[in-house]
Amino acid sequence: GDAARLATHFLREDDEVVRARREFGNAPLAPLERSKKGGGRPPIFADQRLSRNDTRWQHPVRPAWSRDETKEVVERRERRYFEKWLKDRRRVGFQSPFERNLEVWRQLWRVIEFSDVLILVTDIRYPTFHIPPSLVEEVTIRQKKGLVIVLNKSDLVTEENVSRWKKYLQRLYERDGSYGESGKVVVTDFSTKPPPEADLRGRGGVNSRRKALHKRVRRDVLDKHVASQRAKILQATKSLVPPGKLQNVDGKGGYKDALNLGLIGHPNVGKTSVLNTLVGKKVASTSRTAGHTKHLQHIPVAIDNSVYIIDCPGLVFPRPVARHLAEVMGLHPIAQIRETLSAVRYLGERLPLYSMYALKKPDYCEDDEWSPQMILEAYAEKKGYLVGGGAGAPDVHRAGLDIIRDSVDGALLLSFLPPPPHEDSANEGSFLVGEFKGFTSKKTEGALSLDNEVTPQIVETPYGRGKILSSRDEMTDHKGRNMVVLLHWGGKAFFGDNTSPCDSTNTARR
Repeated sequence: GDAARLATHFLREDDEVVRARREFGNAPLAPLERSKKGGGRPPIFADQRLSRNDTRWQHPVRPAWSRDETKEVVERRERRYFEKWLKDRRRVGFQSPFERNLEVWRQLWRVIEFSDVLILVTDIRYPTFHIPPSLVEEVTIRQKKGLVIVLNKSDLVTEENVSRWKKYLQRLYERDGSYGESGKVVVTDFSTKPPPEADLRGRGGVNSRRKALHKRVRRDVLDKHVASQRAKILQATKSLVPPGKLQNVDGKGGYKDALNLGLIGHPNVGKTSVLNTLVGKKVASTSRTAGHTKHLQHIPVAIDNSVYIIDCPGLVFPRPVARHLAEVMGLHPIAQIRETLSAVRYLGERLPLYSMYALKKPDYCEDDEWSPQMILEAYAEKKGYLVGGGAGAPDVHRAGLDIIRDSVDGALLLSFLPPPPHEDSANEGSFLVGEFKGFTSKKTEGALSLDNEVTPQIVETPYGRGKILSSRDEMTDHKGRNMVVLLHWGGKAFFGDNTSPCDSTNTARR
């Protein structure tokens, strides 16, 4: 049936890679440096690399076809093209898992083809993570259609955060044609329920935020808010439609004579909630399970039968990001996460997890620095999570899933700010590990000595934050893989390539 045909397909990770990341979970956290003003938590800036010119991360687009061709001929061409696209992705190297099911990509192709305007739903906590540059190019430049970027879940963050993202993205797409065709993109915010009071918005501990997420809103207040959100999105979409088109739609012939709006985006960004708001009723169930909705739908909009929504399944685009970042952002089904230590490291280096959850260090390591393993053991002991039906060791995997779930839901708030003005290089939000220069050497024996003259660069890697040591010396491991030397704070050296960490005994300096 449709459920099986449109099921999400991800490439399974190699067991050795998962094992290596688990071992790395014992390494101490490398928290962000405290802000110079008051010593508080520093701002976390998003990666600004949104240029469509990097062809490595292009999503598959539908090959040219003709109505004179048979369905079999068209589908055979699409299959050959998609197989080549997958093969090309294998040459790229480091990237997070992405949708590998051709049938799901075909849904996107058809939604773009049938729609007059596309609505791209993103998560306000990290909008640029959810905006594939190649998708913006496909919609605004190749298809010459308008694109509304919806910053969903705006009630989770401060009003200032929402305003900064709206201004940043609107300026980005109006500036020139590097990110999409000028005048074809509109940015707006959205939330399914009214935001809390200004002094509580975007603030609070885990428990208070969890209560706020499940707090009931009076029906009359909620109805008024939903109506305003619906009107705001419809106004944004109609501003991108040529006036002549609007005059000729009446909806009397169904969606064929209506204004068709395509709803697209990553899984778990709240796309289905936006759909339910637009149509005025619950037409699809919402769930934190990524890819929960999986079939094409044409649905009339409430109070306006001349507008239809074409809903596309949520799908994951190829991106140069570590798997754990995609997990923290909710792109992967939580139940299918095999290793949670990397995601907890990412969160723990940006948020004081041990204090937010009021955790106490295990007795055996009271004097040690916090590590992801210690955080999960302390959390599991606090919750009473034990393996073997309560008679074994702390269930750290279950503990990790809890923390990731809190992050996805918003009870644990990890939000990013737009890149600072005039920032040309990758900043704290960067995760383009594939661009870092590694070390190469034919030698595989001897000890490694670090060059005191090397200037470390703080970067994001598949294993957490660290310092890349750049040098003229180049190095490979015993399997011939290009390596990056990663010196984590605390003075301990780690080594890794684009795939997995490596034991220093197998790496040598020339």
